[in-house]
Amino acid sequence: MRKGNVSLRRCLSQAAWAISMMKNNYLSALYRRIAARRGAKRAVMAVAHALLEIAYHMLKRKEDYRELGADHFDRIDVNRIRRPWSGGWNAWPQSDLGATRSDRLKVFS
Repeated sequence: MRKGNVSLRRCLSQAAWAISMMKNNYLSALYRRIAARRGAKRAVMAVAHALLEIAYHMLKRKEDYRELGADHFDRIDVNRIRRPWSGGWNAWPQSDLGATRSDRLKVFS
């Protein structure tokens, strides 16, 4: 953990814990997404960091907070989830099934 203003970090982390218990908003979705892979404490610090960034940009641009929604991460890039050849061996074209490994690698180069 980096050093910084202890009281600010404490306030932001308490706010992040409160957000983690909420439903249907962007920051709680961010918390759940990170906590699933990295753990609850790291997710809280990531949400606290996101809160700090949001506050900075709101003050800099002099605009209100715009809620992105709980489904923001589902909407950002649907095509990123789909990858070519994700079906395994059965997804290869029939003409390449008899090819050697070096011949199959030439397809991607």
